[in-house]
Amino acid sequence: METLKRIVRNYNSDMNKLRFVDMTYYILRKDGAYAGVSLWEGYEEGKPHKIAVHDGTRRAEKTVAMFKGFSRDFPPEPKVSEEGKKEFK
Repeated sequence: METLKRIVRNYNSDMNKLRFVDMTYYILRKDGAYAGVSLWEGYEEGKPHKIAVHDGTRRAEKTVAMFKGFSRDFPPEPKVSEEGKKEFK
């Protein structure tokens, strides 16, 4: 979580920028303890961030998210009409 907090600090806690950033970390200690943390809950609703775990049983566990909600894809290029495209040719 400390690493995620640094990322947030580096973006000056600007949520307009952070919504386009997503990080997920899998942490494993020498004694076998593990954790999964992420900046957001997932990429989209119904698809939460998960980590793979195999301690005799294979399974996926949800990560602990710093923020509620889901990250966003970077905005696509603006849509230009066919007439607009002709102007640039």
